[in-house]
Amino acid sequence: MMKKNKFGILIPIRLSSKRLPKKALRKTNAGKPLEILIQNLSKIVNTRKDIVVCTTKNKIDDELVKYSKILKFSIFRGDTNDIINRMYLANLKYKFDFIAEVDGDDILTDPNLIFKCLNVLKKNKLDYVYTDGLPLGLNVKVFKSKALNLTNEAKISNVNFNGFMLMFKNNILLKKKVIKFNKFRKIRARFTIDYIEDLIFFENIVKYLHNYKRDFLLDNYFYILKKHSELKKINFFRNKSYMNNSKKMKPLLIMKNKKITSIKIV
Repeated sequence: MMKKNKFGILIPIRLSSKRLPKKALRKTNAGKPLEILIQNLSKIVNTRKDIVVCTTKNKIDDELVKYSKILKFSIFRGDTNDIINRMYLANLKYKFDFIAEVDGDDILTDPNLIFKCLNVLKKNKLDYVYTDGLPLGLNVKVFKSKALNLTNEAKISNVNFNGFMLMFKNNILLKKKVIKFNKFRKIRARFTIDYIEDLIFFENIVKYLHNYKRDFLLDNYFYILKKHSELKKINFFRNKSYMNNSKKMKPLLIMKNKKITSIKIV
């Protein structure tokens, strides 16, 4: 893949989720979520060592260290609450020039979409490229190491484990581009993992991918939902709880033009 400039993927994960503890390593009929994610992301990196799980120093996350030896990905341990700084310190160690951030909850991320965004970033000499309009759990984010450095400097909130990528979006020092998927906005589906219903949805999507002999790609997900619209009923209702929880969270703070600016998470 990337020879001239080093490309890597940073995956923030912690196993201490209150709603669904150890969800990344849960045993399901489709396999462990983290294992599926690593396998898919391996398609767009030179080596699995270029996939870095960024976790915390909490004892519960020791299990991720053990798992990294099995799946051969890299691991970095940092601050529990400050994910921006955790990723920044991770990149000081691994020295990627271009980075994709993939939430540990977003198991069905399309690796081809990451690669497309990466090409847009490079071709247009941008700092940050992200998608918008896809169902929750499918949008992707790619950026230069410079963007990570500048965002780490600009952030004021050291508690940013929710909505942390909004700091990139609101950082005026970055050259940004959004790739919109407006035609998919009306698809009422949920592709992230926060609740037990999300795991059941995930199991079903993977089952049908295998049945139809299709890869983990956007078009294939939507093909399955078109043929099996009942799947959306499994977990989409959980979006309401997700939104309500997000509204209760404190806004993030970032420095803009030497002034502190508030960023609403929803």
